[in-house]
Amino acid sequence: RCLPAASADELEDLVTQQRPELVFIVAEDQLGIGDKNPHVDTYAALHPVNLGANFRIARVENATGTSCALSTLGELKCWGLNKDGQLALGDVRPRGAEPTDLGDQLPKINLGAKVIDVAVGRSHVCAVTDQGRVRCWGKGASGQLGNEAATSVGGQAGDQPVTVNVGGAATRVRAGRNHT
Repeated sequence: RCLPAASADELEDLVTQQRPELVFIVAEDQLGIGDKNPHVDTYAALHPVNLGANFRIARVENATGTSCALSTLGELKCWGLNKDGQLALGDVRPRGAEPTDLGDQLPKINLGAKVIDVAVGRSHVCAVTDQGRVRCWGKGASGQLGNEAATSVGGQAGDQPVTVNVGGAATRVRAGRNHT
């Protein structure tokens, strides 16, 4: 379900209740309810977000219009804004504002392994696989993808997420506005 707005304290209270069916969203394209209108709802009027059959959410990360959900099976789906390829779907079309964008129609991001951690920056996403690899995609203008190319990855057909050399096996990743 989506909360269009919640304070950090409210979010933390709900997350600590271990409610994996809840997704907390703040931007209109992130709502994933099939329309482009901004929503201001009470907690009693939450909207379900369909990420597909058998996709049980373990965790959600979001920032500036993009959301990613990590499943209990290590699968990853991202939706919302996509102008820099931050959804890693080989195009720059946003997902979540149209009724057919989500559910089973929203592809899982294939990183070649299970995902154990994910971080969403302003216009980029990085994930850690169960093999200890850090993979990043989206806007790379400030070097936040770790590929030294300062270009975006994920918005064109055939784009593959960058594998970042972190000097060993990673277990966690964090992202900010323009850094990872």
